[in-house]
Amino acid sequence: MSASTTSGVGLAEAPVRVIEPWKPGTLHRLTETWRYRRLIPFIGMRFLERRYRNTWLGWLWVPLRPMLDILTKALLFGGFLSVSSGDRPYIIFFTFGTCGWIVFDSTNKWAVRGMRISEKFVKNAHAPWLLRLMGVLYPAAFDFLLYLLTAFIALFYYLFAKGTWYLVPSRQLVVAGLGLLLLVLLGLGLGLLTSPWSVYSRDVRFTFGYFMQFLYYITPVVYPISQLPPQFQPIAIYNPLTAPVEMVKYGFLQTAPPKAASVMVCLITLAVLLPVGIWLFGKFERAAVSRL
Repeated sequence: MSASTTSGVGLAEAPVRVIEPWKPGTLHRLTETWRYRRLIPFIGMRFLERRYRNTWLGWLWVPLRPMLDILTKALLFGGFLSVSSGDRPYIIFFTFGTCGWIVFDSTNKWAVRGMRISEKFVKNAHAPWLLRLMGVLYPAAFDFLLYLLTAFIALFYYLFAKGTWYLVPSRQLVVAGLGLLLLVLLGLGLGLLTSPWSVYSRDVRFTFGYFMQFLYYITPVVYPISQLPPQFQPIAIYNPLTAPVEMVKYGFLQTAPPKAASVMVCLITLAVLLPVGIWLFGKFERAAVSRL
């Protein structure tokens, strides 16, 4: 076979990449995200590296942050304020509730920050915005694993100190897994609405921090709903975050299952939040692409 024939075969077998103009629409956003999905680990690792950059303790903050967060809040709510947690130690009740909350909080927090941060390593090239947003799942999963490790440390402490194991049979973990999935979707949905605005102004990030604090205290993370005065219980019950957080606690600890009203509010919120978020996200991306 001649050299020219060999060269022709090689060229014929080589993959062809066609550069197409940017196309609007939700379907195109999902298609290009799947096509370039191999970039998600790269973007996710860049987010993880930024967490402890320019700190004296560096990676020592990995175990310190969740442990200090759990211990200080457990001391405040379970100790000083004597919040009841039923027939299980408060720190275990609180830690597993926090495992659920941190999935939503970290996903949304990094979604708000991630678009601005990713601008620095994407530079003048265009990377699909939805792809960059998916990278926030890495720090969110990392935070969840850290808090889950802290929860298991508390479980083993009571197992060896008191001889009691508070984790429920594994078949209920499916419910916890569904709750975690709903929290991820809620975090991404809210991130779709807020992250494009954060590219233009840091005020969004600062303002949204106070909103997240409000959500934290009306979500049954540090207390069971039964501990609320009757006139305030509807606020927690109709909070979209209540059902998935309660599912996480029920799946791990067999606490009270979420009410049907809470589940319906959560599902309706997602049904509205995700389509509207993706549509608005695409509008902002189209404006950004036109400026390249």
